[in-house]
Amino acid sequence: MLFPKSAPWLVIAILFAAFFLFSASAIHRAFTGVSAVTDPLYYQHGLKYYESVAEKRMAATLGWVATAELAGRQLSITLRDGTGAALEGGTARLELATAQGAMELALEAHPQGAYEAALPADLSGEVHLTFSFARDESRISRNFLVHLGE
Repeated sequence: MLFPKSAPWLVIAILFAAFFLFSASAIHRAFTGVSAVTDPLYYQHGLKYYESVAEKRMAATLGWVATAELAGRQLSITLRDGTGAALEGGTARLELATAQGAMELALEAHPQGAYEAALPADLSGEVHLTFSFARDESRISRNFLVHLGE
């Protein structure tokens, strides 16, 4: 006989000990090896996302419409509500996204819900624009893709 009669019990005891050691190690790592939160304001970001979705829904139920026209380098965006009346008295923003990065363009407010901006002369090709308008608790945001001659 190669092994004594007590050898199977010794192997079983070693396997149980290894199992308990690995389990204890896994439990220890689970409690101490937790990664840190990468963004401590993640809860506020979630609340902000919910608020922006609610604002967009409210604007959609009000029937807000934004139409854009491009004449040369002059962009004109007109805002109307569900009845066709001009939207005025809010805060309008226009962001421009290019390969060099994002920048905010100055908007000039005109009567009858018109907002105008002059696009920079050095731009050419396809340009992504994001227009947003907020008034009271409602907000509308529209993306535009314009092609400027080269």
